[in-house]
Amino acid sequence: MCLYNLRGKIFATHDTCTHGQASLATDSSKAREIECPLHQGKFHIPSGKATGVPAPRNIRSYAVKVEDGAVLLKE
Repeated sequence: MCLYNLRGKIFATHDTCTHGQASLATDSSKAREIECPLHQGKFHIPSGKATGVPAPRNIRSYAVKVEDGAVLLKE
């Protein structure tokens, strides 16, 4: 699971790239995309959509709610 704070809004995605099975948690990008450290596949953080090759499939994104400072996820 990866959590992102993009301009004060929290997003969550699955942690593993759909191409190389690498952890996406190593990218500290402030943009709306996360990049795989192995082969530079890219994913749109809010939707999980694959936006750059060689990523063949989207990653899962999760609905997020912040309540009393805690981040809550829905599957």
